[in-house]
Amino acid sequence: MRYTSDLTDAEWQLIDYCFPKPFKTGRPREHSYRELLNAIFYLNKTACQWRNLPEHFAPWRTVYHYLRQWKLTGLLTAIHGHLREQLRLIAGRKRQASAAIIDSQSVKSTESSDERGYDAGKKSTGANVTSWWIRWDSSCWRWCCPRTSRTGTQPGNC
Repeated sequence: MRYTSDLTDAEWQLIDYCFPKPFKTGRPREHSYRELLNAIFYLNKTACQWRNLPEHFAPWRTVYHYLRQWKLTGLLTAIHGHLREQLRLIAGRKRQASAAIIDSQSVKSTESSDERGYDAGKKSTGANVTSWWIRWDSSCWRWCCPRTSRTGTQPGNC
């Protein structure tokens, strides 16, 4: 482990099975999935620019390619779900939450905002057009989703 953001062996063992195994034929993989994840965690922790990724990591374009691919295929969401379920089991709870709380709060837009819409909850048109729906499950994991009349995003579609 070179950085505090790097995965430990125990952490890697929890998610190792989520990644595809190498093919028997073809070009061998140059960079391991663990190395790519460590680079992503380093970027996230340090907030450095992609092009300033240290040289001992995979090239930034490779790291970005895999991050984008994992986001599009839903792998990162699946890993998050798996880890959440494991934490719930360790805490003595069921794998899936049995209850959720949904709350809504309108947030004022700036005066210069050109986005206007209708807030059905307050039956008003104007500055109060954005609502934030916050969903908590019983283990206090939180998801926030903006809901605006223009995009029509609903709380369940976060």
